[in-house]
Amino acid sequence: MAINIDSIMKKLNAYVGSSDGQAVTKEYIAECVAKGIRLKGGVSGAGGTGALVTVVEMEDAAKKLISSIQNIARSFGIDGSITALMDSLTHSAPIKQADGSYEVDIYFAGDKHRESLYPKGYPDGIDNIVALLNNGFQIGSDREQAFGVWHGQMTRGLRSREGLHFIQEAVFEFNSAYGDTYNATVWVDPVYEE
Repeated sequence: MAINIDSIMKKLNAYVGSSDGQAVTKEYIAECVAKGIRLKGGVSGAGGTGALVTVVEMEDAAKKLISSIQNIARSFGIDGSITALMDSLTHSAPIKQADGSYEVDIYFAGDKHRESLYPKGYPDGIDNIVALLNNGFQIGSDREQAFGVWHGQMTRGLRSREGLHFIQEAVFEFNSAYGDTYNATVWVDPVYEE
């Protein structure tokens, strides 16, 4: 039995170009970028000024956005393991798009998971401590409260915490200061917008 690679490639390309294939591809890309921030710069055409940027400029833009997120988060007194997590913010290489723009993914390279003092509500802990600090939280009822061992001591946790919204603030700061310079758009994963 012979395998016809050309036939397989034609079928694969037809599927990838179809609406179903595009949906699967979009979902896969979203999973790969999961819980991150995407910076798109040098967008030409109707929405942009037509200014295209280079790879070096996109890397510079990503570094500025990362620095803004880190500085704003630190201004809230975030310390300890969260500081180390903020220091793990990094970016992908800029990827050139069909329209001539570039996209850069910004993400936390460190482990965002934390054990929970509230195992009844979060038996597996918290998957994304950054989102929890950014968005805030509210524990179910007044009777329920997180209570457990934290750093070797019995600790009563908070029932609620206002969100710090440092990611939104950093995006606003970046857009205000550099949006026109890089003709950039910042996309934030919805997990940071709850």
